Amino acid sequence: MVRVRFAPSPTGYLHIGSARTALFNWLYARRYGGKYILRIEDTDRVRSEERFLEEIQASLKWLGLDWDEEPVKQSDRFEVYRQAADGLVKKGLGYREGEAYIFKVEKGRAVEIDDMIHGKVTFNTDDIKDQVMIKSDGSPVYNFCCVVDDAYLKITHIIRGDDHLSNTPKQVLFYEALGLVPPRFGHMPL
Repeated sequence: MVRVRFAPSPTGYLHIGSARTALFNWLYARRYGGKYILRIEDTDRVRSEERFLEEIQASLKWLGLDWDEEPVKQSDRFEVYRQAADGLVKKGLGYREGEAYIFKVEKGRAVEIDDMIHGKVTFNTDDIKDQVMIKSDGSPVYNFCCVVDDAYLKITHIIRGDDHLSNTPKQVLFYEALGLVPPRFGHMPL
């Protein structure tokens, strides 16, 4: 079954670009009889505010973009991310720098993505530095917690803007390290 997600960050009001992404995901889920999931990316403890979350949800409802399951808040899952990062460190795929968890990026290989919009896109890991998974303050980094949550939510397709294309090879490396199959990716022109 198709499972897509819209993952806003409640650090401001819903803007037109995010609403467009939400619409495409909702339409894709409805077209294929799938599920449209709302995930709240509220890991920025300083800038995330409940009033913005309420506005985003109200705006989505006003647009008729109803979600199919109870929203998942990343702020409730910090321990899950820490355990996943700790597991990668224990497997020798990462290391600690003080309280931070860092993922070792294997150099000299290609990461290929069969993007639903762009077709085959290839990235070289020589251009990707080691990736922080958990910051020294205990908060997870976007590219890592996205992968953990997309696997948890059984997301099959990630439809998002082209501005996220550069995140995709980093996320694919995390999927591989965690022994997971990546979802299909589709990056829409902005």
